[in-house]
Amino acid sequence: MKIKYSTILKALVEVMLIMKLGFVKLLGSWISMFASAYDTYPECILYLIMTIICVLLAFGISKERVGVYLKFELGVVLVIVVAGIIHGLKWNNMELMAAISTALPFVYLFLAYPIYVLLKRKYWTIDEMFNFLLFWGTMAYMLKIINCASWYFTGQVVWENLISNANWILNGSLRINPPCMGLLIIPISYYMFINQNGKKRRKKYLLPIIVALVYSAVVHQARSILLYQIITLVAMSVFERVSSKRKFIRYCILIIAAILVINTSFFDSFVNSFSPDNSVSGQSTVARINAIVLFASKYASHPFWGMGFLSDAEKTVGAIGSGMGHLDDIGILGSFFMLGIPLLLLVILIVGRSLYVSYKIRKEYYNFSLLLFGMSMILLVTGINISWFNGIYAFAIPFYLGIVEYIKKNTNYTFINYENNYNELI
Repeated sequence: MKIKYSTILKALVEVMLIMKLGFVKLLGSWISMFASAYDTYPECILYLIMTIICVLLAFGISKERVGVYLKFELGVVLVIVVAGIIHGLKWNNMELMAAISTALPFVYLFLAYPIYVLLKRKYWTIDEMFNFLLFWGTMAYMLKIINCASWYFTGQVVWENLISNANWILNGSLRINPPCMGLLIIPISYYMFINQNGKKRRKKYLLPIIVALVYSAVVHQARSILLYQIITLVAMSVFERVSSKRKFIRYCILIIAAILVINTSFFDSFVNSFSPDNSVSGQSTVARINAIVLFASKYASHPFWGMGFLSDAEKTVGAIGSGMGHLDDIGILGSFFMLGIPLLLLVILIVGRSLYVSYKIRKEYYNFSLLLFGMSMILLVTGINISWFNGIYAFAIPFYLGIVEYIKKNTNYTFINYENNYNELI
């Protein structure tokens, strides 16, 4: 039986996603290259080869030309990768392999074209892709939750190589970074939730939302990320096209909930936790301030190209316990300091494109418009203190780009028309 190139391409993208979600780390006991929580150099080479193969297969099976906008975005990415590596070697004395591994999160963006081709040519329907992302993303959350629970109750973890820092303890609990698809879980889940007919079919899409929120609050203990997820949910709920009666009820609930929360001691403690004067959690704020001050001064020496790629040690400032800061903890600003004006241009292109498409399709394809708005919203707010281009979330970005381009080009997808059917949801 002849295997189609499209089948191979889809399988490769699925396998890469599963690998980047951490499941390949479960093989660490048998395969040494997967034994570390961090991507080893052999892993980086493997991901690089797989990415190149995916791009070549996409060009081979598709007569679709790369859209002008996506072509320009990926052109900027290529400039960033080349310039970042050159300047990392020249200015920061990086080893070539270290520079390539640092550049890999940007190389992943080239997967946007294969993902777009799979969607555009119906080798992978968008609902199939979303269900795949949500299932494996939720399973990745569960693996990390099991690890955290095991440490809490027994002092041991089940899978050590799923934990990047065994000493990352807060409030007596082990903190573990979320899976890469954690960046898009909330908006995609909400889109799938509202895009279903019937309550039974809709309920299953509440689970990824609940798991993501609980994870941010209990396991990751990331106050800002939890806040960003809630903001995205609320914004999508507010802008969802529903009946006037239902929208009025939502507004009332939100206002009452906001008043009740604001007048609680929990809210006061939450706000105070961000203060530099807070002796416990305020250290993260101090660390970010320290990082901004230091790297802004270094960036000033190379205002156009930025500092170039840096090693993990060079991204760190200060000492543990005295407000240690890290370049990745100041979000997109940190990436800007490292890669300069081209990086800023890329960010504007990525988010601007999505918001533009969302605005243009809002009348006829409102659900997709809301999806793009939600994805853009969570990227923008998350980028305040976590860069999309670091090892945590980078692999989610090509899916974001591919989805945007697919929605822009596609006109044959069947949507629920809320102007005619919203009463079914009341």
